[in-house]
Amino acid sequence: MAHAADPHHPVAFDAEYAAAVQRHLAQARLEGQAEGKAQALLTILVARGVAPSAAQCAGILPCRDLARLERWIARAVTAGVAPPALDAQARRHARAQAQAVVTTLVVRGLALAPAQRARILACRDLARLERWHARACLAPSVAQALGDGPRPAPGARPRAPRRRAVTPEVKRRAEAKAKTLQVILAARGLAPAASQRVRIRACHDPAWLDRCIARAIVADSAAEALGERPRPVPAPGARPAEGADARRQVAQSRAEGQAEGKAEGMAGGLLTVLSLRGLAVSPARRARILACRDLARLERWIARAVTAASAAQALGARARREPPARPRAPRRSHAARCRAL
Repeated sequence: MAHAADPHHPVAFDAEYAAAVQRHLAQARLEGQAEGKAQALLTILVARGVAPSAAQCAGILPCRDLARLERWIARAVTAGVAPPALDAQARRHARAQAQAVVTTLVVRGLALAPAQRARILACRDLARLERWHARACLAPSVAQALGDGPRPAPGARPRAPRRRAVTPEVKRRAEAKAKTLQVILAARGLAPAASQRVRIRACHDPAWLDRCIARAIVADSAAEALGERPRPVPAPGARPAEGADARRQVAQSRAEGQAEGKAEGMAGGLLTVLSLRGLAVSPARRARILACRDLARLERWIARAVTAASAAQALGARARREPPARPRAPRRSHAARCRAL
C-alpha cells in the first residue's frame, strides 16, 4: 500500500490519531483500576476494624501503582495492618541514607553545624537525600552540599541554570513523540506556526511531549495543544466549535473507561481477598464478579469476603431450599375402592 510508508497520507493521520486516542483511554482505564483497588483496600481495612487515619487515606487514594496496591491488599487481608505500616521500610531506608550523608560530610572534614545535622537526620525525602549525598562527595562546604550556596549580591545578574545532559535514548524517544504530536496536529487540521514547529522539534523532554499529545487529542488549536494559552470560553448563545463533539466524545469515553477500570480494580481486589482466604471460587462466580459494574455491590461483596466462610456467602448467594414434600394419601386396596363405589 502506497500510504503505509507515507506519514503525511490521510489514512496514516487517522491511524496515528486513533492510536493516540486509544492510548489516552487505556491510561484512563488504568487510573480507574488503581482507584478501584484503593477503594477495595479501604473497604477491607474498615471491615477488619482497622480504621485508617486521614494521613493513611491520603497515601492510599492517590496511589496509582497497581502492584503496590495488590501488596497492600494482601497484607491487609492476612495481617489487618493499615498500609503505611507499609512504609516502615521506606522510613528505615531514609534514616540510613541520612546517616550516610552525615558520615560523608564528617569524613571529608567539613564543619557540620548542629542545625544542619538535625535537618539532614529529620529529612525523609529519599530523592532529596540522594541529591545531598551526591553533592556531599564533592562539595567544598556543607551549605553547598545541601543546596544552600552563597546568595548573589543585590543587583547581580542571576546565573542561568545548567541544563541536564540529554542521553541518546531520551533524544530518540523525544524525537518519536515529537513526530507523533505533529501527525496528530496535522490529522486534526491544527496547523502549528513556524515557531511552534521549531519548538516541537527542538524539545527533548518526553514528559512535556506526552502532555502535549494528550492535549492535542481534544484541543481546538495548536497553541492550546502546546499549553500556550487556556481554552477559550464560548460566549452565551455562541455556536459550538467544530471539534466540540469530538472533544465531548473523547471526554465521555475517558469517563466510561475510568469507571469501567474502577469496577475491574474492585473486582480484582475481591478475587484477591477470596484467594488469600482460601475460598474456592467457581468459574460461574468468577465470571459474575468480573462482569459486575455496580461499585456499591462490589463494595458489599468485599466487606463480606473478609469474614465469609465461603465465596457463596461473600456474594450473598442463598442455598436453594427444596419445596416441602406434599403428604401422600395412603394407598387403598382394590376391595376398599370397590366398597367406596
